[in-house]
Amino acid sequence: MRKVIHTDNDGFRRIVMLRDEDPDSMARAGIPVSLPTDDLDWGAIKRDLNNILIDRGLFNLDDVEASKGGLRSAIMYALLRRLATAYKEKEKSNGKSS
Repeated sequence: MRKVIHTDNDGFRRIVMLRDEDPDSMARAGIPVSLPTDDLDWGAIKRDLNNILIDRGLFNLDDVEASKGGLRSAIMYALLRRLATAYKEKEKSNGKSS
């Protein structure tokens, strides 16, 4: 078995498993490999980001420009911790321990 990346009809890149002898053109019929992004709680991420922006005083463009990377770090924090947790949960559900 081998992994093949293809783009679905909605523009998402997807990973599927194909038999070694199957051509890449059969990717749409392959076995999907899910990513933790499929299970992210985007509402919770939005709430976390909102709260971080308020806590850091990033209310308008002037605040963002004066913060020297504050917006980037706020986005990274809000998303990174949820994504890291999703990867850990996926590993647990796959029977792997960290």
